Amino acid sequence: MDLADIERALLASAPDDLKLLRSLNFAANAAPEKRRQAERDIAELNERTGGLERVRSWGVLQSNGSFPVQLTPLGKQICDGVKQYVNWLDHPLDLPRGVTRDMVAGKQILDVGCGVGCALLTFARHGAASTTGADLMPSFLALSRVFARREGIAAPRLACSTGASLPFADESFDFVFSRLALNYMPANAAVAEMARVARDGAEAVIILNLLPWEWRVLKDDVRGLRVKDTAFVMLKFLNGLIFHATGRQITLRYPGRMMSVHSPVVHTPWSLRRLLARHGFENLGDNAAEHPETPTFHARRRPR
Repeated sequence: MDLADIERALLASAPDDLKLLRSLNFAANAAPEKRRQAERDIAELNERTGGLERVRSWGVLQSNGSFPVQLTPLGKQICDGVKQYVNWLDHPLDLPRGVTRDMVAGKQILDVGCGVGCALLTFARHGAASTTGADLMPSFLALSRVFARREGIAAPRLACSTGASLPFADESFDFVFSRLALNYMPANAAVAEMARVARDGAEAVIILNLLPWEWRVLKDDVRGLRVKDTAFVMLKFLNGLIFHATGRQITLRYPGRMMSVHSPVVHTPWSLRRLLARHGFENLGDNAAEHPETPTFHARRRPR
């Protein structure tokens, strides 16, 4: 099956099959304790619904369904995206931390690095005038349309693009949002683009992982002997040092996600505050002291 076939299958899928895909994601990627629980969940769901054979026919599994679970490249993306949606279903009206209904209602909203569009679904339910998402993963954009249809919500306008080159006109949006995406973009160019497409007075909320979070991830990857993941996080740290000193980042090109262009970086509260100010945002505050791992930064576009 190709991506279009999987879209149609997901649109018609029962909730238990979506939970099965989430559990397959955990079984393939989670730490040992969570992986064992995911394997038990897979066995229980399959015994009740026979869903494993259905999802195997979609081409998401490399193996015959035995453990350990091995996902195909497309299967990794599908299971990751479905995991985000199933988690969202537990709290569909919860706005992201730092976002209020007044920021959203009646506003034209852009989500930079929107993933499968769960935040956009929430914004729509809180009265957004329009929702737009940009992401580099075509499979995630396809899933965002599927999930909007499942929820009976108008599909967002979507663009397959990097945050460093947004295909939108100047001063197009009243509110710009980005969650856990700026860590993977050329930050100078991405924030400059957010400032360009934001109207004067538009608010922006940026959520990202900082050093304490990345350090914990690195230790887990080293303990788990995950060589590629360890190397990726080390590149983040190197880019963080370079960015702190020069405002630049190293970009590597090799096969994988994000159009095979990788520019991961570890930010600090200081570097992000400086970046926002440089590109025309007034810093309205952040909660880095209270949430040192994954803080929220709130800013407003200054008049041009």
